[in-house]
Amino acid sequence: MAKRSVARVILPVLSAIVLLTWRWERAGQHSVIVTYWGRPSEVLQYLMESAWGELATSVLLCFQTAVVSLIAAGVLAVALLMAGALSSTGLRLIERFAALSQTIPTLVIVTIFLLLERQIATAFHLKPPLMLYCLGPVTVSLLFPPLVNGAEGIAQLPIDVKYLLRLWAAPRWVRIWRVYIPAALPYILTGVRTSATWAVGATLLTEGLLSAVEGISLSLGHILLRASSAGVAARATSVFIIATALALAVYGLAVLAQRMIERIVLGPTAMTQADYPLQTT
Repeated sequence: MAKRSVARVILPVLSAIVLLTWRWERAGQHSVIVTYWGRPSEVLQYLMESAWGELATSVLLCFQTAVVSLIAAGVLAVALLMAGALSSTGLRLIERFAALSQTIPTLVIVTIFLLLERQIATAFHLKPPLMLYCLGPVTVSLLFPPLVNGAEGIAQLPIDVKYLLRLWAAPRWVRIWRVYIPAALPYILTGVRTSATWAVGATLLTEGLLSAVEGISLSLGHILLRASSAGVAARATSVFIIATALALAVYGLAVLAQRMIERIVLGPTAMTQADYPLQTT
């Protein structure tokens, strides 16, 4: 029954996609959609011609940057939550810091990190790769959801547990590492999963800004910026399609990582409880 239900949904959707693609391909030369998005045949031609060239390298670099930045955001969120849990007001201060990092324009954040990285590279005579240039700004842009969700998870810890920890005079670091962080872990991982949806978009934006400042050409953001400025609609559409596929892949990895980590930390019982259906089929 479930397979039939899925088929009933998928077949009409695929049929609609095929029909829209055919209408798109047959649209007139002066059509708005052709002007701004090119034609499907042009997109396919560009993808086939560039699949093993600069496009493949740029796609891999974007994917790596998004994944590493997402992991860094999760680890940094845990570290900040541990520091914030040391005092009664620490979590509030950490949350406000995270909110401030999201209100500052991305261009300002990229510029600040670029200046700092330039100074460090000059001082130590280094030439860092593009991924290191992007790692800081992208991590900051992904930090807010896991940090805020984790702070809420610690705050929502049952009052009985908090009272028992005080009654037993448990050491501060033991409370944080053995109770607070494990209790907030599902919240943190959910925040990381949320950030995964725009990890690729944040990477593209950062790469585009860096390419405009530094003239770095080996990036998917630079290809998108060059295609948009040159009016090559098919190339821009190709990047949009690739970015969407990459974003779905990063999100899928985040979902798998969350389930694996929760199974290890919380045990199979918690996973069975989470997978229990809400309604009978």
